[in-house]
Amino acid sequence: MRRPPCTRVPSLAFPAFAIAAITMTAACGSMEGDPNIAQESWGSSVAGAWRLPAAVRAVGDRQHTVYDEAPLWNGGANCSGMLFPGTRALGDFLVRQFSQISSYGGYSCRQNTGDLSRTSVHGTGRAIDIMIPMDHGDADNTAGDEIANWLVMHAEEIGVQYIIWDRTSWGAYRSVPKDQPYGGPNPHIDHIHAELTIEGSRERTPWFRDRDGDGIASDHDNCPDTANRGQEDTDGDGVGNACDNCARDRNHDQADRDGDRIGDACDNCVHESNRAQDDGDGDGVGNACDNCPAVASESQSDLDGDGRGNVCDPDMDGDGVPNDGDNCPRVPNPTQADTDRDGVGDRCANDDDGDGVLDERDNCPRDANADQVDLDHDSAGDVCDRDDDADTIADTSDNCPRNANREQADRDGDGQGDVCDPMPDAAPTMPGTPDDDGDPHADGSDAGVAGDPSRASDAGTARDTGPAADSAVTTAGDSGGRATGGDGSTRSSGIVQPGGCSARPARGAGAPWGLVACAMCAVAASRARRRRSR
Repeated sequence: MRRPPCTRVPSLAFPAFAIAAITMTAACGSMEGDPNIAQESWGSSVAGAWRLPAAVRAVGDRQHTVYDEAPLWNGGANCSGMLFPGTRALGDFLVRQFSQISSYGGYSCRQNTGDLSRTSVHGTGRAIDIMIPMDHGDADNTAGDEIANWLVMHAEEIGVQYIIWDRTSWGAYRSVPKDQPYGGPNPHIDHIHAELTIEGSRERTPWFRDRDGDGIASDHDNCPDTANRGQEDTDGDGVGNACDNCARDRNHDQADRDGDRIGDACDNCVHESNRAQDDGDGDGVGNACDNCPAVASESQSDLDGDGRGNVCDPDMDGDGVPNDGDNCPRVPNPTQADTDRDGVGDRCANDDDGDGVLDERDNCPRDANADQVDLDHDSAGDVCDRDDDADTIADTSDNCPRNANREQADRDGDGQGDVCDPMPDAAPTMPGTPDDDGDPHADGSDAGVAGDPSRASDAGTARDTGPAADSAVTTAGDSGGRATGGDGSTRSSGIVQPGGCSARPARGAGAPWGLVACAMCAVAASRARRRRSR
């Protein structure tokens, strides 16, 4: 049967009668590679069983090999355990040369299905099954006939002793006609069965010594399957130009992931088969895999992953806002939020709050805080941190918002937590009584002077910055309200005693000396009065 133009086909599993030892995939297409093969005439395939064209039959009739029969079964004792090198080499060659082959398999230690007393040739390591995808449930003669015909025409030089394909067998050991109808249990409509002689399986026949017939021994030929007598190798990768899938790019491994026979090293679509290598926009990316085939885009960037490259996608970030109206065209932001109203959306602005600190380093990117103060070192700046001291009490309810105090202790009940209260044990003043300096004494009974930082109530210092009042000594008979300090200076006293004596009572450590001064002043004043009364 014929089939439409070739399409890529998957690797097929082997049937029970041919367990695969090797499975190799190949791209779909026509045979190519060896120019000697390409120049040969195949004739036309026909519907129904495989029939050799006249030209092929004429060459095939001149081919001759011995037939090396498989040994007795003997419980599998005579199985080889592997494919022989020649068998494997032939299978690899066919896969490279005929791209319609989906896979090939070979070794299977089993009995011959036609004669159970003998080992199958598959068990000897001298046979391969070349898998050909079927066409609507029947043999695809367009794909399979040319391979079978090629094996016939090269049977003697390779060492091919027997072929079965599409209900027909051919034997190089037979007298003419060498082809006969095949009546075995399997019609072989999905694979070509090929057997090698012992010499062929060991690579001891002429074809293995120089497979491409170019006069260069296969083991020294940089294209052993493609004639290239000159052995040209432009890129110096050890693979001749005649068979190099990237003749100008070094790629000794000849990797070709998409199977289009263009090596990955020079393929403009590594994952998409594109033998023609068309590239409409000239960006180095083939049309078959270019996400903007009409607009050059070497990077193939596709921010929103929708299959359309950024350079030809009207909404490259996929947020529903067209690029020309998007305040962040490369970052999805459907709300278009712009805190600092600078025309650049918050999602892509470098400094949303305009505090001079870039967002990527700002501990409050939406609240201006150039100083970046972060009391609890939790990476959230104080201006946007609801709990600056990290004591789990929100700042709005914390009696010491900048000092950790989870217990919120406040012994004097003044609303200021103990950990930040300078006088946590001070007794509260009477309600309604002013107490400017925060001590337990109301201003009316406090010896300190409100509003004067030099007059701490228990320091006993004079109004100016001179020596403390509790070190002052009054001068007897001085009615001018002047006290003489320990440094010989005079200063106004805080309290005028009877008779003009001036001294200031003090609290704290100096309090006793202040009382002594007052007593001395009173005695001096009394004596002065007595003297005047005399």
